[in-house]
Amino acid sequence: MLRQDARSQELAQRLGMEVPEYIERLQNRSWPYARDTSRGQVEDDVSQRAQLQRRHAASRGAGEEGRMESESSTAMHSRTGSSDQSTPVPFSDMNMRSPAVSDARNHFRVFCSGDHTAPTIETISIFGDIPFPPAEIKTEYGYVTLRQQQVLNLRVPEYLIQPLLFDEERCPMAAVYTDFRDYGRRQIAEGKPLESVLGSPKVDLALYFRERQPGDPHTPATWACEFMRLLKDFDTYVALAYIFSYARFMRWVIAPSAETYALLPQAMRPTPMQRLVRHHPGVDLPIFPELRDGLIQDMRDYIVATQTLGTSVNWEHRLDGAIDMDSETGAMTVSESFAQHVCDLSNWSISQRFADVFPELRGFVHEVEQETIPMSKADLDEFLRQRGIVNPESEIIAGG
Repeated sequence: MLRQDARSQELAQRLGMEVPEYIERLQNRSWPYARDTSRGQVEDDVSQRAQLQRRHAASRGAGEEGRMESESSTAMHSRTGSSDQSTPVPFSDMNMRSPAVSDARNHFRVFCSGDHTAPTIETISIFGDIPFPPAEIKTEYGYVTLRQQQVLNLRVPEYLIQPLLFDEERCPMAAVYTDFRDYGRRQIAEGKPLESVLGSPKVDLALYFRERQPGDPHTPATWACEFMRLLKDFDTYVALAYIFSYARFMRWVIAPSAETYALLPQAMRPTPMQRLVRHHPGVDLPIFPELRDGLIQDMRDYIVATQTLGTSVNWEHRLDGAIDMDSETGAMTVSESFAQHVCDLSNWSISQRFADVFPELRGFVHEVEQETIPMSKADLDEFLRQRGIVNPESEIIAGG
């Protein structure tokens, strides 16, 4: 078992991490929800616009499907259009249900575009510049060769240890993340200034409120805004929270440094399991650490679940308290008070049905006593109109 494996224990110890107890259950286990899909390879588009729009269309029926009982057939269908004829295997004994009871997770499971081996601790992924010790060190007595023990005790900065991914995974939930990450890294490798690649640490919301225009930059903030703009039926405050956390996370994975890591919300920092166990890229984006660890073992579509079942950040102030506007430039950014609010996970709530799909969150995130959580009453049109901005989405609706 992993806890008895000396190499794994030593690696985790050198990284300053404890191996979670449940990680040992991953050893020698197949990943039952990684199956072939009939969907073709996603085009090389860093925004994944076409695929995300198709996902929006697929999400419309998810709410009703979540209420249906399981059919007698063992076939399960994913949101990405694949099917699995095998009997589902629960990832944790504590989440097992009676065969006669419908498992809410079945309707949200994601099937990958290729077969993956079972998640195991194998190595770590480091991206960035790290100063390695010289082969010899100079002392007052001359040059002395470093002993092997000194090399083994090398300490790698935490901010350089990246999540360990199945980079070949091309489903939209994966490619929308890894394509832009790779795009940003290429820009830096080609000599582009870091400031122009990463943009300002303040999360600019311009492209959440309007379409991209010629001359608009490609930064983590614009990527996060365009991503969330394409995903309809989202609570406005939850969308703003996702934009903030996604943008800060993307800044770090593109350019790992002490500075970008310090700006990364504590909850978004990869868990030991994310850094030690290879996994689907889509795992890395939810803000809840317990959910990310659960998705490594059992990948489910948290985006569609959020759209249909609801989550809330319980923001008790108006929209102008969540968004700062520069009086000179008109630039709108996520306010510091809202950022602090959403980074405190005790301010979040999930619905009962959301918890049914993601039971690993029970006991960690507040669960309200209702099946779904309705969207908050945030009048985005009025907010923009008061600032002389017309919401293009409203114009489309008004024009029929």
